[in-house]
Amino acid sequence: MQESHKLKYIDGLKGIAILGVMAVHNAQLNLEDLPDWFVKIVAKGAHGVQLFYIITGILIFLSLQSRLGKTYKKESVFKFYKDRIIRIAPLYYLAIVYYLAQKGLGPRYWLGDAESITTFNILSNILFINNLFPYFINSIVSGGSFVSTVMIFYVVSPILFKKIKNLQAAVLLALYSSLIMLLIFPGLFHFILIPSAYLWIEYVNIFFPAQFPFMTFGIVLYFLIFKHKPLYKKEAQLHFLFLSILFILATFYFSKNNLYLPGVALAMFVYVISQNPYQFFINKLTVFLGKHSYPIFLFHYGVLYWLHKYSFIKYIPSSIPFFGIFDYLLRYTILVVIISAIAVILTKIQDKALGKIKLLFAKNPIK
Repeated sequence: MQESHKLKYIDGLKGIAILGVMAVHNAQLNLEDLPDWFVKIVAKGAHGVQLFYIITGILIFLSLQSRLGKTYKKESVFKFYKDRIIRIAPLYYLAIVYYLAQKGLGPRYWLGDAESITTFNILSNILFINNLFPYFINSIVSGGSFVSTVMIFYVVSPILFKKIKNLQAAVLLALYSSLIMLLIFPGLFHFILIPSAYLWIEYVNIFFPAQFPFMTFGIVLYFLIFKHKPLYKKEAQLHFLFLSILFILATFYFSKNNLYLPGVALAMFVYVISQNPYQFFINKLTVFLGKHSYPIFLFHYGVLYWLHKYSFIKYIPSSIPFFGIFDYLLRYTILVVIISAIAVILTKIQDKALGKIKLLFAKNPIK
């Protein structure tokens, strides 16, 4: 894979992932008007989160390769941590403030039987460790579990980079992590350790150990894409594209009891796209959304909140056939347009602020 195409196809894949995530949350505003078959299709957009995790595994090993190479200096590792925090923290802290203002401190779904947001809850989000606590994982920032999972992965990734030196080691890590989790999941679901049973089930499905295997799939892809010769000839690319799509459809709809098979299917799709970024998938729209996927992920929930608050969620008379689907598609378009504009503004503000901070450090280096 040529370096010039590398970030473009990865951005495009992130764009596909965020479109899937928004598709799920958009449906929650008019579920009662949507046919069951349509809801089942849209619900598969939740796998966009798994796609994000897979991409994270690829990108982090690429970043560590450029920073550490064959050496393993503490200074380089600390710089890696610093850069990750600088890129993630500002918008996440803004999201904490925004959602506390929007939702207040009172009861909500992700608090289970807890009565309110606590100081420790807020502190855990500031430190990105909310993933370690069932009552904190998603109760302040919608999607906060994803950010916390990624940040924890950042912490352990230099160790993984030092230990995982080849494709075989990466495959073994992916197999062990997936199979171990599949073996212990029944016990985790059976032994409910908090008063709120539904919250415990939700927590076990999304906490760091459950999501870690998806990032190991990304590590496997890192070696396959950047350290290994292509697995098939160019003439067979289209066949592998169709096979990857069929694999995705099969695992999404017929693999109800296996959390990781859909991830394997998505990893296959990522590999196929890495070899040939087909324009249907990697285009101006998906690349644009991918470049701004982080602020979109954090704040699209807020846009949906305001659309619902002002009853701007239904536009088609109920007498028209499939009015619910038309409402869904129109609202989805409105959501994408509004959140894209917000994401561009937030990205520009953050980049400008980070530029000033870097300039300040350059003029006044810490000794």
